[in-house]
Amino acid sequence: MSPFPRPWPNAPRPLDAEGNLLAQGLALPTPIQVDCLREMCCFVVLVYLEWWFTAPSAVQAPWPDLNLMKALMNYSTTNSAISTATSEKLQRHLWYLSEELVGLTLFDEDVSLAMKRRMLESMKRQLEDEDEEPLKRCSRDLATLPVSQLDSFVSPKTVRLFEKLHLDTDFLEADPSSWGTNRTFRAAQDQLKTLKVVNDHAELSSNSSTGH
Repeated sequence: MSPFPRPWPNAPRPLDAEGNLLAQGLALPTPIQVDCLREMCCFVVLVYLEWWFTAPSAVQAPWPDLNLMKALMNYSTTNSAISTATSEKLQRHLWYLSEELVGLTLFDEDVSLAMKRRMLESMKRQLEDEDEEPLKRCSRDLATLPVSQLDSFVSPKTVRLFEKLHLDTDFLEADPSSWGTNRTFRAAQDQLKTLKVVNDHAELSSNSSTGH
């Protein structure tokens, strides 16, 4: 008698996972391997999937990157080993939290007006190293990231992103609440929304070429 009863009379019997593995000459996973697989599945479902699906474009990349980092570090209360490994890995890929690219957040509709106002204030503050080229990747200490907010990554150098893309920055003088009807903001938004996250497309291309 199968331990898994059929939900209706003619329903197919559930697959016998152990039997299938043995039939293919594969060894059954050890209890340790099963535990590791369970922990990884929990991590993917509870943490990773949400942020994978919420960053389809470059405009929406900085805010999810920061929140993903916070989620990874907070996962230490569930599994410290996974938390440490994943947060240290992501720390080496925080391109969208650099001084320039964090400016994309101004066009992210999920970011509050209050945060955008704080970002504008950060763009106006004085810098001692204003003439130096900004770093291409955020190099902030890992321990500070759980309490960091988007405006803390912004500086007067952030505006260089718009200059390099030849975007009109007149909208920066207006309050974010008026940007929805601001001509220069809408033009810049339309252009920036076509930018895609490079890593996502590289992975999709790789998966397509390998048939996965």
